[in-house]
Amino acid sequence: MYGYKRTVARWRSYALAAGIVIALAGVGPRGAARPQPASPSPEAALVRLMTAPHLRAVWFAPVFLAQVSVAQLEQGRAAIEETLGPFVDVRPQPGGSYLLVFRAGVVRTRIALDGQGRIGTLAFGFPKPAANRVDVGGYRLYLQCIGVGSPTVVLEAGLGSPSEVWSLIQPGVARFTRVCAYDRAGVGGSDAGPRPRTSDTVVAALHALLRRAGVAGPYVLVGHSVGGFHVRVYADRYPREVVGMVLVDASHPDQLARELAALPPYRSGESPALTAARADLADVRPDPPEGFAWAPSAAQVRASGTLGALPLVVLTRGRSPLTPPFPASVAARLEAVWGALQAQLARLSTHSIHVRATASGHFIQEDQPALVITAIQQVVDAARRHAPLSSCARTFPALGGACIG
Repeated sequence: MYGYKRTVARWRSYALAAGIVIALAGVGPRGAARPQPASPSPEAALVRLMTAPHLRAVWFAPVFLAQVSVAQLEQGRAAIEETLGPFVDVRPQPGGSYLLVFRAGVVRTRIALDGQGRIGTLAFGFPKPAANRVDVGGYRLYLQCIGVGSPTVVLEAGLGSPSEVWSLIQPGVARFTRVCAYDRAGVGGSDAGPRPRTSDTVVAALHALLRRAGVAGPYVLVGHSVGGFHVRVYADRYPREVVGMVLVDASHPDQLARELAALPPYRSGESPALTAARADLADVRPDPPEGFAWAPSAAQVRASGTLGALPLVVLTRGRSPLTPPFPASVAARLEAVWGALQAQLARLSTHSIHVRATASGHFIQEDQPALVITAIQQVVDAARRHAPLSSCARTFPALGGACIG
């Protein structure tokens, strides 16, 4: 569910099942395919897909081929080949994905086979060049920085989201300062790291990544959803490095308990969507693909305290992600809880602005990117000038933002 424990890992990918041609990674010279069993495993199916001289229609489910043709698949392989060079290996990953390894980079992949061992669904993430993968102590994280200037903006995505979730934001921010997006362990072009992971371990890895990649501070940290946990903990662990923060419909450490308490008691015959929401809010097991542990992370965030007078902009969604068949009255109650928690986030700093993104759901960076870019610029400017944030009313209403408080 958006805005609750999970961001919902929306792959910014080319999904072949949706009829989109792959235009991502590379296969290299294709000689004789490796021998395959009659009914391959997903890993073997991927090897065959990437190494066979020619693809055969019988390897794909009819429902899949109704969406994309074999010719399109082969065109995609050729495009892949041009991007990352020869195919090397397939590495199974926690959470059910696979890393396709090429000479010049990696691509995260998801695949599902039908009962006859045919490919029924196939999705490829964006290509991640090896040159952007930085060793942080036994595993590599993908990092992309563009633009020039200081402070450096660091973008922290929500749970399970790759760095492409910032694709509408990063180029805009690069017009006025340096900006970096990265994939956390187990996501996008990054290797899986030690598990379970908490905000503390995420922050330690990010700190190592920035240091080893030579990305100098100070930093303005931008956190979406659960990424809000991580930027708050980072600011607490390394306060001298952080000069500003933007929270984008960010998670609150008390949200699961508060939202669970706001749900009506279980009743036989209630909406299945409501039953599912109750189960999701009560489930605190580590989430694939990251292995993120909510409860200890929430405790770490609570212990991090306030932000003092750090320049802070809090952006809150204006549209509920809960739509029919979810009961409208319960959705309104949950949105009221969410709004109250967002107001608490805005009070973390004595130097803050709180803005409702009136046309946005949970992914404000996609629905109203100009609002997010402007919020970042306001914080960067305040940090550079050592001055107060500009008036909310002067800037945000013209961009579809409603000033709160």
